[in-house]
Amino acid sequence: MRHIQQFTWTEMFNEEECDAFVDLAQRQAARKADVLSVKPSWRDRLARNCKVAWLPTDPETAWAYLRIRDTVMSINDRWWGFNLDGEMETLQYLEYSVGNFYNWHIDNASDRVATRKLTCVIQLSDPGDYKGGRLELDSHTHLPDGAFVNHAPKYRGTATIFPSHVRHVARPVWMGNRKAVVAWFHGKETLK
Repeated sequence: MRHIQQFTWTEMFNEEECDAFVDLAQRQAARKADVLSVKPSWRDRLARNCKVAWLPTDPETAWAYLRIRDTVMSINDRWWGFNLDGEMETLQYLEYSVGNFYNWHIDNASDRVATRKLTCVIQLSDPGDYKGGRLELDSHTHLPDGAFVNHAPKYRGTATIFPSHVRHVARPVWMGNRKAVVAWFHGKETLK
């Protein structure tokens, strides 16, 4: 059974690893985030309001790339069965300050990213570090007890993994700062 409209989550990093990752990310040049668009518009500028930095693969980040790749590939094999080619984009570090958000979107809407199959968002902030900023997904995910769930856990180090075609939103932060890292995985058009 394929769960192509659902999401799942797992522990990815421990506290020390989250601290190390944030330290690495904050040494990168952060910039105002934008959206991929054929013809940028005012609507695009109003769609996303946060800072981003890119974390290339190097000796300091290799451990994170390996952990993320191995975990997501294993979960894909059990959960979705997408025909992934193993390609993972450069990790994107996100910082959401007070009032920052990312409106409803999907991660594979542009031709440049059309082969994205899975998105992995890793929570780096402690839930007590900020208010608001919830990651919500337009999915059909239910807990084992049958309860419907449409938001990602806020536990530090938790990875939320979902098909890149699932609509999602980062709600505005009301207080503090939310930090996260995103990885995208590419693949063929078909399921395995």
